[in-house]
Amino acid sequence: MKKFTFSGLWVLILVLMAILLNAQVAHSCDSTGPVIVVNPTSIIQPLPSGGTAQGILNIANDGDSNLIFEIQIEYFQPEDGWLLVTPTMDTVIPGGNTDITLDFDAGGLEQGIHQAILLIANNSAIDTLTVPVDIVVHYCGPNYAIIPMSFEQTLESGHTATQEMTITNIGEAVLTFDIEVVTNEKTKADPDPNNRPIKRQQCNEPVIGINVDAAPGFTPGPISYTDDLYDLQFEFACGDASGEAGTECDGNYIYTTKWNGTGQFFRYQIDGTFLGQFDISGAAGVRDLAYDGTYMYGAAANTTLFEMDFLNELLISTLTAAVETRAIAYDEGEDGFWANNWTTAPTLFDRSGVIIKSFDINGDENIYGFAYMDNIEGQALWALSQSQSGNMLLRYNLPDGTFESIFDMMTILSMPNSGDIAGGLYMHPDLVSGYWTLGGLVQNVCLWGIEMGITNQPTNDVGIRRFTSPTTGPVLTNREIVSVEIKNYGTAPQSNVPVYYSLDGGEQVNGIVPGPITPGESIEYTFEGTVDLSTPGQSYYFVGCTTMEGDENPDNDCKNMLLTWVNITYCDASTTVEDEWIARVICGDIDKSSGWQGGVADYTDLFTRIDAGLSESLTLKTARHGPVTLCMHGLTGMTTSNSNRVVKKNSSLTTLAEQARFSKAPLRLREM
Repeated sequence: MKKFTFSGLWVLILVLMAILLNAQVAHSCDSTGPVIVVNPTSIIQPLPSGGTAQGILNIANDGDSNLIFEIQIEYFQPEDGWLLVTPTMDTVIPGGNTDITLDFDAGGLEQGIHQAILLIANNSAIDTLTVPVDIVVHYCGPNYAIIPMSFEQTLESGHTATQEMTITNIGEAVLTFDIEVVTNEKTKADPDPNNRPIKRQQCNEPVIGINVDAAPGFTPGPISYTDDLYDLQFEFACGDASGEAGTECDGNYIYTTKWNGTGQFFRYQIDGTFLGQFDISGAAGVRDLAYDGTYMYGAAANTTLFEMDFLNELLISTLTAAVETRAIAYDEGEDGFWANNWTTAPTLFDRSGVIIKSFDINGDENIYGFAYMDNIEGQALWALSQSQSGNMLLRYNLPDGTFESIFDMMTILSMPNSGDIAGGLYMHPDLVSGYWTLGGLVQNVCLWGIEMGITNQPTNDVGIRRFTSPTTGPVLTNREIVSVEIKNYGTAPQSNVPVYYSLDGGEQVNGIVPGPITPGESIEYTFEGTVDLSTPGQSYYFVGCTTMEGDENPDNDCKNMLLTWVNITYCDASTTVEDEWIARVICGDIDKSSGWQGGVADYTDLFTRIDAGLSESLTLKTARHGPVTLCMHGLTGMTTSNSNRVVKKNSSLTTLAEQARFSKAPLRLREM
C-alpha cells in the first residue's frame, strides 16, 4: 500500500478539487484573456523526391483580448530547412484568425519520413503550443519486385530443367528492364542493394487482410503523436510478404516467420538484403521468435514451443509452454521465456513449463511480439501491439511489470500505411556499432530498428533526467522549491556531483549532490532556497545541468523546462448520460462514489485530517480506461514514484508521496 506521509506540527486539510471527480469535461468554460486555437493540430505532407508543396495552418483567438504569437521550427533530423513558415509572428484580435503559410521543399531529402515541430509561443494560458509536422518523401515512379532472387539447379549431363522468375512492377509508372545472363562467375542476386525485393511506398494501398495475422476485430485507429521520439536506425522492406509476422536476430542474420506456413522462415543480412526462404520440418505456423544465444524458439499460438537451430535448419526439440504462446522473449536472467497470446497476462516460465511470475495488463493490447531488455535503459519487457494505430510499442518495467510508456511506431516509419499491423519484436546489441537495437516488424511491410541504449557504457557519466518541481499548474507561489532528478548513466558510483539551475537566464543556483549514486540509479535533489513564480499567466524557463569533472558523455548533462502559472476555471461536462471517469475516491474520512447524478456534482468541500507524523492512503477507482489527473491543495515538496501511469477500467490507483511538507502553497501532483 502506497501512502502520503507528512511531517511537522501542521494538520493537513486535503481538498479534492472538482477536477478530480470530473476528469471528463468540455472546453466550454468562459475564459478571460486570449485563447489560442490551431487547425490542424498536426500536419503530414507527402511529397515525391525533390517536390514542393504549400499548406495552411490557421491560428484563431477565441478569447476576449489580443493574442500575440511567435513561431519557431524544431527539427528532429540533421536535415533541416525543408519547411518555411510565413509569417512567424502576428497579433490576432478577439474572435479573429489568421492563416500561416507553410512551404515544403523535399529537395535533397532522402526517401522516408522527416519530422519537425512548430513551437508557437503566445500570451494565452497555453504559453507554448506544439504542432507536429511530418514530410513523407516517397518515390512513385517505376519499382519492381523479383521473386525469387536466385536459383539453384543441379543437372546431369544432357538433361534440362525449367524454373520461373516473376518480375512485377509495383510502382506507378512503366518499368523498362533488360536481362543479361552471366556465366562462370558469381554475381549478386540483388541488382540494387538499396532497392529491396518489395519496397513499400506511401502511394500503395494497405495490406490489411492479405496474409496478415491480425487480432480479432482489428480496426486501424489514428496515429498517436508523442514527444517521446525514438531514433530510427533502419527500415527495410519485407522480401517475401506472403505472411511474414514474427522476427528475431542472432547477430549474424535477421529472421522472420511465416505465420500461415508449414515451417517456412526467411533470412536477411543485417543490412536488410533478403537472402530467401528456408524450411524447418515440423515447425509450422510460428508467430513471434525468441533467441537464447544458441537456438530459436517460437510457437503457433499454442503451448507447443519449438526449439530450432536456424543455422543448420533443424528442429531440435519441443517444449511445453505454460501459456498459449504468440509473443515470446527470452529472459537471460531467469533462463526462461516471457509469453502471452494477444491479451492474456505476460507470463514468465522456465524450460520445464513452470510459471515463475506473471503480471496483469488491461486486456485490450493485442500483443504480437515481446523483447526482453536489461541494459543502461533499465530492465523491461517491451511489447509490440496491434492496438490503436496497429503498431504500438509498450514498455513494462521489470520485475513487477509496471506499465511505463506507449509509443506509436507509425509516427517514425515511412513504409507502412493505415491498416498495416504489428508483428514480432527483439533486442540485440551492436547491429549498429555501440548501440542496442530494439527491432520489430510490420507484417508483410518492413523490418525496423530503433536505438535503445548504448553498449559501450562509460565509466563516469551523470546527468539531469528531468525537473520534478515546480510544475505547470494553478496558483504558483513566491516560495516554490526547485528539485531535479539526477541519473548515473555510468558504471562507477558517483558522489559529490556538482549541479546547478538557472531561471530565465539569470544567475546560477549551485548545489552538490552528496550521493553515492549507484550505476543506473536515479535520485532526487532539492536546491536550497525557493523561487518566486507568483505572477498569474507568466511563463518561466528553467535550465539545469550537472558539471561533474571527467564526465565522459556531457551530451546528457542538461535538461530544460518551460512552465506556466495557469489560470483555471471550472467547466461544464460534455455529457449528460455517462459516468464520470473517476468512480470512487477513498482517503481517510472521505469515501465518495460519483456515478451519474444527471449533472456534474461538486466535490470541492470534501476534506479529511492527517495529524502530524501519521500517514494516509489515497485510492482512486476509475470507471473507464484512460488518463487520470490528480490535483490537490495544501501540500508542497511532495514527490511520487508513479508518474506517467495509466489506470485501467474498474481498477484502483494508490499513490505514495514522500518527504511532504505542509504550507499554504498548492501541490500539483499528476498521475497518468
